[in-house]
Amino acid sequence: MRFVFAFWLFFSAALFAQTPKVDSLPDYSAPTVDVLAQSSGAAFASATSIDLGNLRTTQRTRSLAQLLQNESYFFVRQYGLGGLSTVSQRGSSAAQTAIQWEGIDLQNPMLGQADFSLLPLFFIDRAEWHLQASSALAGSSGVGGSIQLFSQQPSEKGFRLSLLMSAGSFSQYHQNFDFSYTAERWALRTRLYTAVAENGFLYRDINAFGSPKPLVRMPHNSSRSNAILQEFYVQAAEGWQLAAKVWLQHTHRLLPPTLLQSSSADEQTDRSLRFTTYAERQKGSSRSRLQQSYVRESLRFQTPALDALSQTNSLQTSLTHRQFLGERHLYELGAQYHYAQALSPTGYSEQAQQHRARLSLFYKYSSPNEAWQLSALSRGEYLLGLYPRGALSLQNKFRLSPAWHMQLHAAQNYRLPTLNDWYWSVGGNPLLRPESNRIAEIGFSYLRSAEKSHFWQISADLQGYFSETRDYIAWLPDERTGLWAVENLGRVQAFGVQTSGRISYCADSNFRLQIAPRYSFTRAYEPINGTKTQLIYVPQHQAQISLQADWRQRIGGFYRQEFASRRRIDERLSLPAYSLSDLGIWANFRLGDMQVHLDLGVHNLFNLDYQAVANRPMPRRWFSLSVRLDLQGAPARARKREG
Repeated sequence: MRFVFAFWLFFSAALFAQTPKVDSLPDYSAPTVDVLAQSSGAAFASATSIDLGNLRTTQRTRSLAQLLQNESYFFVRQYGLGGLSTVSQRGSSAAQTAIQWEGIDLQNPMLGQADFSLLPLFFIDRAEWHLQASSALAGSSGVGGSIQLFSQQPSEKGFRLSLLMSAGSFSQYHQNFDFSYTAERWALRTRLYTAVAENGFLYRDINAFGSPKPLVRMPHNSSRSNAILQEFYVQAAEGWQLAAKVWLQHTHRLLPPTLLQSSSADEQTDRSLRFTTYAERQKGSSRSRLQQSYVRESLRFQTPALDALSQTNSLQTSLTHRQFLGERHLYELGAQYHYAQALSPTGYSEQAQQHRARLSLFYKYSSPNEAWQLSALSRGEYLLGLYPRGALSLQNKFRLSPAWHMQLHAAQNYRLPTLNDWYWSVGGNPLLRPESNRIAEIGFSYLRSAEKSHFWQISADLQGYFSETRDYIAWLPDERTGLWAVENLGRVQAFGVQTSGRISYCADSNFRLQIAPRYSFTRAYEPINGTKTQLIYVPQHQAQISLQADWRQRIGGFYRQEFASRRRIDERLSLPAYSLSDLGIWANFRLGDMQVHLDLGVHNLFNLDYQAVANRPMPRRWFSLSVRLDLQGAPARARKREG
């Protein structure tokens, strides 16, 4: 780890000496309570944050997997339309990406990962994701980055009613209902989500005899999902807020055959209960929060010969305190206890459980005019039966000019084995060692904002990184028995470049045009006897470009092209590269007091046959149509008219 922090300290000192003088930059603005109100790590570390309320109507009906595929560097592994979806970036595994909702860990304690296809965007109001260098924010499982999700209280007083309906090819239907009421000192919000789909799409059977290969309709692929999110907020006293949120979800899926199977009778049922309640006090320059959360999940997998049920229970208690010291220093102290238990009669000889205690300290310093910012993130974790584990992230941000910024990051982190890694009866390893990870990163960003003299806004960023993971945890087949078992690999290294940009043009506040390209290069491998073979399912090249235009925010359209290079799936075979295209138009208008949003999309525009996961075909061209109706109560409408 020495070279990582030597790199960070050397360049920090060199750039600090070249930081522009204070009086050559705009006036410094004091910190606002908005920073204190954030329960995320964005106040301490660089993050990509998206307000999901601004998404197009069709996007709001889809899952978190689609959002990450369209808006981030994450590579999404989809097991067919409506099937399991996992994400990874920079050569990391799916279990190395931490995901939290309102501070609750959403990774399944048995698997160490989450199914992103089961997380509807309709329940999420804001999402943000952090790169590896901010991994101390999440601790274990954050070595590949972290994703944080938030469901927020409505800001407008009075009631608001929203109905969102969507229909798509292959008998896909979504019905979403959102009702909220906000009074002077309390608020409630209820969201209902229903999705049904037959998903009987056509695909080309590349394993069939003859040429050309025949088109076949996907059998046994229907699904149904129902969910409710109930939120309560109370302003108990001056500066105090109490909140409780309950998320219930039930999903039943018929699992289709792979290209290596003639048929399938497999089924899967997922049930989850997520509950969190907190008391938060904000006074002056400080904010404290006490939060209690509970998560219960069950997964039932059924075949004609097997009926397997797995259940997990997680309990989290956390206490955090965030405060400004003067105008330059911001810190946060946190303590958390996490208990997890799992029961699987077919996998465990007895109930598996874990007790974890976590302590964290986050600190940020901002120089006058914010010409230089320093962040130090530290987290310690103690798991019963193991020595303490620690994570540390250091970040420097420099303003080289009014438009240019530079960032230097260095971090070390860990990932604890999952319950399956340690306790699964066939293939589990009680002696498995936790992973350790280190990373160094350098980045540049540019922003030219629109001014009165012109209507162009240009932004761009470029990042280069190197990471190394020791004791990499991997499940591999045994050459003698063919059974899968988990083991520690020697080490895995990754390096690469990520870059993105955005060019926006606005004419007289009427017409807007935006072009946004993105590209990433990833080289990830396990050095063995001098060879550097790319890890499986890690594309070396990913690229995307999107074009959007609208007129007075009333009518608009978009076009998106994305590319993923060849991915290796074993020692000899790989999946071919693919390039997908999406096209859509949308319109907004009013009918009396009701706001109407229409959205029509064409997906996989050029009818490409492709696979994201081996032997799991994806649909060819398909369509979707969405309608959203918004109605606000009298107080909210009156304020809008006055505005």
